[in-house]
Amino acid sequence: MERAARTQMHHARRGEITDAMRFVAEREDLAPETVRDEIAIGRLIIPANVHHLAGALEPMAIGKVARVKINANIGNSQVSSDVNGEIEKLQVAVKYGADTVMDLSTGGNIDGIRRAIIAASPVPIGTVPIYQAVQGGPDGKWDKQLEELTARQREVMALVARGLTNHEIAERLVISPATARTHVSRAMVKLHARDRAQLVVLAYESGLVPPAMRLA
Repeated sequence: MERAARTQMHHARRGEITDAMRFVAEREDLAPETVRDEIAIGRLIIPANVHHLAGALEPMAIGKVARVKINANIGNSQVSSDVNGEIEKLQVAVKYGADTVMDLSTGGNIDGIRRAIIAASPVPIGTVPIYQAVQGGPDGKWDKQLEELTARQREVMALVARGLTNHEIAERLVISPATARTHVSRAMVKLHARDRAQLVVLAYESGLVPPAMRLA
């Protein structure tokens, strides 16, 4: 038995014109056959996830024969995480002409907010998965990652995030600069931070350091 087709290209290469192709043809003032043929040779795409297409999505196209498209970026953070706020951003973006929207959320209930955005969006939604990976995984929790650190390493990480150098951390904690440097290095290894700057980001995104805390 032939597996059910899931892509617009699959249909196009079989010479078929889908409802999404017809919708795009009308929006772009093109012949449906042109849309089909351009998709078939890979010069036009209809970014339409089948689940989103079954919901609020209105198909659009990106490619050589299509009009220029505008993308808008939205997204919450560990500091501000609100479903209604993100839906409002989406609505404003679409109202003023966004053809696609990127959800760049980095904190809070990322999965829940993203589901709400997709359910409400008539335009394609893109994401950057690494942002969520850095934030702490699909459930938005940092507990397991922070558990890998010792109490001293968490303390040192917080001071790094507040802008202290290794020498200043050493003075604050009454340890040697070499020991402070070792704690920083081990925290970076355990959290897979590529550099000190990313360690600072992780400290804030994990909630280890309150956003309102001033630099020392």
